[in-house]
Amino acid sequence: MSRKHGWKKTLTLASSAAILTTGLVGCTNKVEKITSYFAEQNFEEALNYYKSKIKDKDREELTAALREIILALPEQFAADEIDYELARKTLDTVEAMHLSGMSEDLLVVRAKIQTLVNSKQAWLTAEQAFADGDFLAAAASYERVDPMDPNHEAAVEQIAKSFAEYEASILAQADALATQDDYDAAISLLQEAIPNLEDAAALESRLEEITAAAEEFRLAEERRAVLAEAEEEASNGNLEEALGILDRYKTQSGDSSAELQTLYDQYAADYINATLQQVQEIMDAGEYGEALEILEHARQVAESEQFDALLAEIEAVRPVYLSELRAEERDRFEKIERNETLKDTQGNSYSAASGNLFQLNATKGSWTSEPGMVEYVLNSNYSLLSGVVAVDDESDSVKSELTIEGDGVVLYTLPLSVSTEPTTVSVDISTVNVLKIQLAIPENDGKLIAILSGFYLEK
Repeated sequence: MSRKHGWKKTLTLASSAAILTTGLVGCTNKVEKITSYFAEQNFEEALNYYKSKIKDKDREELTAALREIILALPEQFAADEIDYELARKTLDTVEAMHLSGMSEDLLVVRAKIQTLVNSKQAWLTAEQAFADGDFLAAAASYERVDPMDPNHEAAVEQIAKSFAEYEASILAQADALATQDDYDAAISLLQEAIPNLEDAAALESRLEEITAAAEEFRLAEERRAVLAEAEEEASNGNLEEALGILDRYKTQSGDSSAELQTLYDQYAADYINATLQQVQEIMDAGEYGEALEILEHARQVAESEQFDALLAEIEAVRPVYLSELRAEERDRFEKIERNETLKDTQGNSYSAASGNLFQLNATKGSWTSEPGMVEYVLNSNYSLLSGVVAVDDESDSVKSELTIEGDGVVLYTLPLSVSTEPTTVSVDISTVNVLKIQLAIPENDGKLIAILSGFYLEK
């Protein structure tokens, strides 16, 4: 404690004691003596004098004089006219005198002094927190400044300022995080800060903005990944897969960005052109069935009026494959699955990939003999029946005969045995209503299996 500051404290207590001395009518010299000791901060002397000189008749006056001194302490301490140590020693000395009726006053004054001690510390803590930019902590400390504290009015102003600075700081931090594309951190920061403000409208508004920006950023990142995946597939020639990737993403995300649509349109155009070129080449080779299958599939991948037009063109000129007709009657006549292959007795292979490969079986035995047959209703809609007939390598060494009939009239006959070479068949059916293809019962016991490959009907 500096000499100047100590003088100030001594003067304060001396002034209080002088006022009390002049105001007490009939005050004894003993009371004056003790109050003078308090004024001079000679607490030990005051206590010793009290113990040796004060009698019962003096206690009432002394109690009144000391009560005035201690009741003034909180205001003096609040104004920094005295320090805590001086206030404590004053109260301890009065308490040691055990004056009647002083206990409650001592408790009240001690409580006020402690409240002011806490208040002053709260002010210092708040000021430091504010200087350090910890505005929320500053506001909490300013709120603990007591109304008795001279800094209370300033603390009230600082509370508002602290919350304003806190809000500004949170907004700045959130914006900085969003600028770095760290939207999750920005959103978390705002969500945690909003409950700390009574009026969080600004933070709530920024939260909505950043949440929307985060969603747009997420979609953009997702879009970039999808576009990169599609571009890789397209660069490898997988246009159908590239379109599928883009189409699935559009459906799932609802993304209608121009960037996505532009790339989709580009790949669709490339796919359509490639498909049209492929189909035309297949048509030129006379494989209309395969061309139709490719076009039907392509229509599921990408919409195009050119596909529709080419389909109509094919339907107008293409032959009808036997596999497309519904058999009115059939016996021992079987369509071969697409994943299977047949072999004839001459070592030739026949693939069922086109779905237009059949077997016609006839057998003769001790107990039963059965021809093979199939019958179609044509209603004179076709002009020519064509295809290849061969003998399956699972046939026995027997002889049979294949006949093609139109309305009960035999139009074509072909003898068959294991030595028969593959034979191309071409039969005029322009006037035929009911077409029947039949394999006769073999001449001897055994079975003969005829292969019908690539049969079609021209219009």
